[in-house]
Amino acid sequence: FMVLGGHLPVWLWLLPVAALLLGTGFGLVVVDLAITIWRARAPMGPAYFVLAGLCALCATAGFGSAFACALAGLGGSGLSVLLKSGVPLHAIAGLGGWLTLTAMGVSYRLLAMFMLAPDVDMRRMRTTLVAGSASIGLVVGGGLFAIAAETGIDGVLAVAGCLGFVTLALYGRNIVFLYWRRERAQLELNATMAAWGFVSLAAAVLLAGVLAFAGSFRAHVEAFAFLIAFGWLSGLVLAKLYKIVAFLTWIETYGPALGRTATPRVQDLVAERRAAKWFGGYFISVWSGTAALLFNQPSAFRIAALAMTVATLGIVRHLIRTRRLADVAGPLRLPNGTSAPHLLYASI
Repeated sequence: FMVLGGHLPVWLWLLPVAALLLGTGFGLVVVDLAITIWRARAPMGPAYFVLAGLCALCATAGFGSAFACALAGLGGSGLSVLLKSGVPLHAIAGLGGWLTLTAMGVSYRLLAMFMLAPDVDMRRMRTTLVAGSASIGLVVGGGLFAIAAETGIDGVLAVAGCLGFVTLALYGRNIVFLYWRRERAQLELNATMAAWGFVSLAAAVLLAGVLAFAGSFRAHVEAFAFLIAFGWLSGLVLAKLYKIVAFLTWIETYGPALGRTATPRVQDLVAERRAAKWFGGYFISVWSGTAALLFNQPSAFRIAALAMTVATLGIVRHLIRTRRLADVAGPLRLPNGTSAPHLLYASI
């Protein structure tokens, strides 16, 4: 892309090579996860969301590879036409299919686990999955057909958008059920911050509806994409990662000593009150950045992006402290039969 911007000599072969390498990496991940799910004795409902997300990942990588070849002057007029009209399909397959469907499935499992809530009814989960998969399938299949037939993709996107709204409404209903039926009375930080991610998703859906009704969605698509990518997806990932890192660190470090000596709780590995300010700063920065994009204020957006970066670094620092057992009380930190975990990999 620096070549396309004129910042490097003209080595357009770099794009197809990069696409090949990236596609190979994605392919290995898809095979690894698909085999893991296939070998499960009875895959749960969330696993099928992940499988649907992996299918969308293949479509996303396929679009990207085609674009890379077209930008390098390969593939003839067919890929050039796809490059001209297919970028929205690529973005929707990635953000809406690969990332969102996967995040939905993972959130079902983790919220139920960490909040001690009953699993969502399989029929409700299946209905949500069918609606979401149909939406992404329509975007990819219908979009490609519309491009080939030269009829324009606006109609396909409109129908797929309606299906997408239905999917998110069904998903929102299921998430409310998990929070409502939880047995953990006091929400932990990861669940509270995940709720802020869900609020960002709801805000993005509302924003898309308002912009579409006003006929200005294309003019403000950057604000919508930013709120989806950083408010909903990244916000949810950071919130759940905060709990996952602590949980896996607890298993790795104290699992061998359970039942033989006193060990800390999972919550003893984190300092939620101190971490909460960084999560709060992150979401406020994302929402401020979205507003700056809506009102075309580039300076305000840069400030918001900088604040978001600082807040992310603050969250990362807390993840490192968790791996270092820095917030565990001295007597319980490393009892007999335990060893300190490594920072970036597990020793078991």
